[in-house]
Amino acid sequence: MKRNISLIGYMFIVIVIILPVACKNDSDPCSHNGNWTISVFPVETELEIGEETRTCTICGEIENRAMSLATFKTYFYGTWAHDEYPNTGVIIDENEWTWYEGDNTETNDIIEWKPRENDTTDSSIFPFGFLLEGDGVSNTFYINSTKNKINSSPYSEEIFSKNP
Repeated sequence: MKRNISLIGYMFIVIVIILPVACKNDSDPCSHNGNWTISVFPVETELEIGEETRTCTICGEIENRAMSLATFKTYFYGTWAHDEYPNTGVIIDENEWTWYEGDNTETNDIIEWKPRENDTTDSSIFPFGFLLEGDGVSNTFYINSTKNKINSSPYSEEIFSKNP
């Protein structure tokens, strides 16, 4: 009888204390969450043009991943509202960009996306972007590292925030 109680005690220790620790480390890793930010902005001549970093909000582990040109381009897609002027902004997608101000719009087809480095004083905030070339018209947009603001010109205060 004493032997059965000892055996049950050992089994209790193994099941309750040791087994969950072993399982947690081996089969239940942290799923890592957190927002990716651009840590290395692109260089025009590289195939893998940049890198993104995130710090897990659960365990604190830092992860890095390569960022291709195609991925970087998608960060510009969406509706961007002007920070100072209500009902004013730009909508960008794969094939066109549209300026809007109230009910007035101007849409331009994109013929080519050309990577551009920002070499002005704003380069620390908006270091890299794209020149969008259309038929007789073009515009350059630069983006920040958290991918929530763009600047439509390196020399202006034309700052736009991404709409959710």
